[in-house]
Amino acid sequence: MELVVEILIEDFCKKHNLKTTNDKILKSKNLSDELDSLKRSLLVDFGEYSILPDGDIIIYKFESKKPKILAILSIKNSFRERYSETPYWKLKLLSQKPTRHIKVFMITPDNDDEISFANSSKKISKSRIVMEYELDGISLAFLAKGEALGVSKGQRPSSQGRTLFVREVY
Repeated sequence: MELVVEILIEDFCKKHNLKTTNDKILKSKNLSDELDSLKRSLLVDFGEYSILPDGDIIIYKFESKKPKILAILSIKNSFRERYSETPYWKLKLLSQKPTRHIKVFMITPDNDDEISFANSSKKISKSRIVMEYELDGISLAFLAKGEALGVSKGQRPSSQGRTLFVREVY
């Protein structure tokens, strides 16, 4: 699903001179000077340790040769008791002046029906409450009924001929 979201935001990012990366790339060795600078500006301080927050897609730009991280998109297909991971990182980013401005959004198909209220008899879940209060936004991503993304191993997914809907929950 990460690749699908990347494809969907690609034109927007190009139009606004924004770049994207992810935490996996930033954790690798031999980073370019640009990515090394970006990584250092995103680290969360834990005293003698510094840790990169989870970031499936990190949207950033450079201003005056310094990185400015605009948003982190967390993409979860399933929560399975992991709904608090993304709000945790949002709170950690808020706790430090250099990262306080970073917006954190969740994008999910909500396969577990934790936040979408597909079953109207279901009460609001603890996970939805936590995510709504702590994150900058939650969006549901789903295909039109009966459609599926055809993805072969090693290939980028294509949304050609398919309709991917993204709807804000709040």
